[in-house]
Amino acid sequence: MFFSNRLLRYGLPISTVIVGVLFAAFETNSVGNTVSLVLIAGGLIWFITALGREMGMTADTGRAPRVPELPPDGEQHGDDRER
Repeated sequence: MFFSNRLLRYGLPISTVIVGVLFAAFETNSVGNTVSLVLIAGGLIWFITALGREMGMTADTGRAPRVPELPPDGEQHGDDRER
């Protein structure tokens, strides 16, 4: 059987969320609620992080951050009134 990297990347977080939902359904005390909250939230954060990495939103490209160029001090931008 062939498992792709994408299946593991998205399948494990989704299965973590499902385990959290099942845990919440069967353990209704405060410890069960806490554990299920951690599993569900952790699985969703894991899924969104994996999705962001595949789309390139969290990739470190090694480039310097873009800094906008400021206008020279003599120019007044945004003031259209005549003096």
